[in-house]
Amino acid sequence: MKKQLLAIVTLVASISFSTAGIAGTIGTLSWDEASTYITDSANTSTRYVQLGLYANLTYAETISALSTTVELQGFQIATNSDAYNFFNAFSSSSLVDNTLMLDEVHNVTTSWTDGVLGNNHSVDHDFAFFLSDSTSDPVGVIDFSVNSILDEAYGSIGTSDQFSSNGNLSNLPISWLLVNNNFITATVPLPATLFMFIPVLLGVFGFQRKRQS
Repeated sequence: MKKQLLAIVTLVASISFSTAGIAGTIGTLSWDEASTYITDSANTSTRYVQLGLYANLTYAETISALSTTVELQGFQIATNSDAYNFFNAFSSSSLVDNTLMLDEVHNVTTSWTDGVLGNNHSVDHDFAFFLSDSTSDPVGVIDFSVNSILDEAYGSIGTSDQFSSNGNLSNLPISWLLVNNNFITATVPLPATLFMFIPVLLGVFGFQRKRQS
């Protein structure tokens, strides 16, 4: 009887609480390929959206998606400061966002593997746009590669739109870096499959007690 009960409990656990494996980890950032989000082990309240998931959208379409898509609630396009945090997290760097020195470009050697945080652009590089502090070129870009680059002054909004599905470079899509710095993990209710086994367990215990009496 104990073996039968153990088998039932094991089956419930395998159905209800199985998790997907980690697709990639670099620095303090990890992405589970089954998830929408990139997590940061050094900052558990922050989530980023996996690279490439919304790479085909223009800037305006991305803004619209942030207000209409359930999984993007609480997210925003990354600012200059957010981009530095992200860059430092995956490159194990400690770069400082110095707003007195605009249009900065940083190059850091990393152990980058293409697609480790989601795929976009090409097989050699992944990219992410962000809204920079630059007044002349308000779109910055992070180039994820073995020699990763943070460029605060990549171009204009129109330049970034060229990489959307309607742009001249639609074959090389680039994501906007989307971040939520106050991410709250919702309480997950017990799966319905668990309740399916409760009558079975009660029946097993009831039958055992009846035999003993």
